[in-house]
Amino acid sequence: ARKATARERPPHRDCIIEASWILGYENDRLTLMPDASVRIRDDRIVEVKPGRIAGRTKRVYARGQLLLPGFISGHTHACSGTPTRGLIESGRSYARPLELVEKLTDGELDDLTAYNVAELLRSGCTTHVEMSLSLRQAQSYVRVAKRWGVRGYPGGMIPGIARLFSIWFREEDQVLHDSVPDTLKEIEANREFALANNNAEEGRIRPQMSPHAADTHTPETLAAIVTAGKEIGNGLHIHLSQSAKEVETVKRLWGK
Repeated sequence: ARKATARERPPHRDCIIEASWILGYENDRLTLMPDASVRIRDDRIVEVKPGRIAGRTKRVYARGQLLLPGFISGHTHACSGTPTRGLIESGRSYARPLELVEKLTDGELDDLTAYNVAELLRSGCTTHVEMSLSLRQAQSYVRVAKRWGVRGYPGGMIPGIARLFSIWFREEDQVLHDSVPDTLKEIEANREFALANNNAEEGRIRPQMSPHAADTHTPETLAAIVTAGKEIGNGLHIHLSQSAKEVETVKRLWGK
């Protein structure tokens, strides 16, 4: 691939981008603006206008390019994206690759996370609502997101992948009830992680509590997640109605 020239490489935090087309708002209407410019100051968009923005600030020349606002990916499992590719689509079990991911070192986990976050960024998604499949993967996501200036809403899935399948695919509901003490421990660990990283990187990192689904929790564990979520202040992120079986299980257990 052709390397970007010095004129095309974006300077850090402070620049003017000149593009052939910009998708933005003009007179409160979404519109395509030809030959327009965007002023970035301290990582914030401060001006968008047709034509050239005056000033001696460094410039990014994006001639022939369409400049878009950053897209939001509303549900990601960043680290575990590529290890399951082709398996989920084919209907085969993706359990084993996810178990192997958890055996990686922190450095290897960060490399895998970075590879998958890079795909999201190249697709135009600069904000991710990220349900990492374990607390370790959530920690890895935050390390990568901080390094690359990503806006992320990360949370470790609860139960995490190491405990999930025995609870999710249980043959007896007693397995779910027996899982409560360890799930409460996971909730507390994820709560501490969220509070430690809340509003990091000038507010770009805003962790959430991320219960796996309604059929892998009890009223007690969901109540604990809601309490933690209110303390953190960034909402909850959950899989909902993943299958008819989930709906049937929840109705059978809880009558709703």
